[in-house]
Amino acid sequence: MKKLIIPTAIIGSLLLSSCTLPWQKATTPETETVVEETDNETNTDAKNPTSPVVPETPKDITPSDTPKAIAPGGVYLPYTSTAVAQAKGQVVLFFHANWCPTCIAVNKDIEANLKNIPADLTILKTSYDDEKELKELYGVTAQHTFVQVDNTGKLIKKWRGGTTLAEVVSQIQK
Repeated sequence: MKKLIIPTAIIGSLLLSSCTLPWQKATTPETETVVEETDNETNTDAKNPTSPVVPETPKDITPSDTPKAIAPGGVYLPYTSTAVAQAKGQVVLFFHANWCPTCIAVNKDIEANLKNIPADLTILKTSYDDEKELKELYGVTAQHTFVQVDNTGKLIKKWRGGTTLAEVVSQIQK
């Protein structure tokens, strides 16, 4: 019995010939859409009267790691590098660890009482394990630490303790 060996190059070329590769031109004919101008009083560019002026849409220059809902205050959001500067009113960093039972209890209470966060307060849930520079900056040595800062990041107050949103709010200096 003779074995028939088909070179893999032939099989590969047969397979590739049935596919359209990104650098190959499409074999289907392209169609053009012609738009006729029916209104001679359209808004046009002064330099080139035949080209219509397309209004520019405003660009969002907010950094991509900033939550969009941070401005109003009265929110509980994950910490981002620009969140402190963009927050309105009081700002509290909550150094949270997923393995900390007290942190888990506080987190659950805050999430259960989101409607009770004062309108001028932004609480930023900050990872105790990941934010090493912030811990060093504010002298945080244990999880379940709260740090109140102003919008420039200047320390106002630091404390540990409290297992409810109400206890956290009571510690904030106005």
